[in-house]
Amino acid sequence: MSIDWPDVERALCRIPHVTRAHVVPDERDSVLELHIVATPGKHPKQVVRDVQSLVRAAFGVEVDRNVVSVVQLEEEGTPASAPAQDLQPAPDGRTLLVGMTLQSQHGSSSVSVVLSRDQRRATGGSHRSSTAVGLHRMAAEATLAALVELHPGLPSSDVDGVEVRPLGVRRVALVSLAHRMSGAEDVLIGTATVRAAGELDAVARAVLDAVNRRLRT
Repeated sequence: MSIDWPDVERALCRIPHVTRAHVVPDERDSVLELHIVATPGKHPKQVVRDVQSLVRAAFGVEVDRNVVSVVQLEEEGTPASAPAQDLQPAPDGRTLLVGMTLQSQHGSSSVSVVLSRDQRRATGGSHRSSTAVGLHRMAAEATLAALVELHPGLPSSDVDGVEVRPLGVRRVALVSLAHRMSGAEDVLIGTATVRAAGELDAVARAVLDAVNRRLRT
């Protein structure tokens, strides 16, 4: 029996603290990606457990927790929120990931990323089709766009490659950036462990890992 995925998304939005949901299924009606936007007040791991329980009980579908991405945002009109440890000022002046949003409609998606540094914030975005590779690349592109907004003098960079892969017992995001300065091209590599906030969050942090090293030099 075919699953009515819009119905699943509507049901997920009835979970307390969940405001938006988007499911990316495969041709066998298995869940490839499940993206959740929620308000603060519940730990992301608990949100993931609630999502798994509802989809299993109401629709008979098993969801791997590793495919669930949770982004927590404040209510309407307030700045994006991140876990408390990510909002603390970085002692070395690093740029930090504050929040991320994902919106999908008619097979295409947009990702918006909010960064902060020294009490300043900037937002960057990217838009393309809703494939797993596309979403990962959008997260990287949106992070780069926010970095340019936050650091106007930052040399031009492009996303060269993005991968999310297993490493031991964990999953990690790997990002390669083509970084151009003074007529020469360099390659910047960043990595980040996939945490409860999901793969897109890890991709954004991998971009920051790559660029923050250059900004500190």
